[in-house]
Amino acid sequence: MPLQANPESRKTDILLKAGVSRRHVNASRTDIEAKRWALLEGFKSGSSYFLFGIPGTGKTHMAVALMRETISSPDTMRFVTMADLLLKIKATFEPCADESETYVINHYSKVPCLILDDIGVEKPTEWTLQTLYTIIDRRYRNMEQTVFTSNLSLKELADRLGERIPSRIAEMCGPDNILHITGPDRRLERR
Repeated sequence: MPLQANPESRKTDILLKAGVSRRHVNASRTDIEAKRWALLEGFKSGSSYFLFGIPGTGKTHMAVALMRETISSPDTMRFVTMADLLLKIKATFEPCADESETYVINHYSKVPCLILDDIGVEKPTEWTLQTLYTIIDRRYRNMEQTVFTSNLSLKELADRLGERIPSRIAEMCGPDNILHITGPDRRLERR
């Protein structure tokens, strides 16, 4: 069957091009309980979200399900883990790099919707903090839609990264879109 003839296959292809991993590419709203999904309804109108909780509670799954519901092109949304984002930027320091540090930072600062997965896992070096601050501050100032996932609450993130980044995240999302995702670690339950 041609890719264009199957809308779900087309969405899967777009999600992969947007940076979603094969493990999460099939995430769907049907996998998420209705009361949790209802908390995410503002996404379609451009709201940003901060999803936090212990590992394995479905934060990344929820973020990708949001993407699946609305993505039409890999140019409109990007998904990246914090670790991969920092690796992409560090790769620009190589003499034969295809992209510059400025290009990568500008790209992730300007994409209309960015899913930034696992914020807070990075080692908080001066360079890491400045790079993360630059991207988040630009998105904050330009009111770009962003979904953050983290194992840390905003207070814990402030303890780890300082106040500037969590402060901007809090205002970008607003109190109704800072969601504590609870439940057991599903990965451990499957064993």
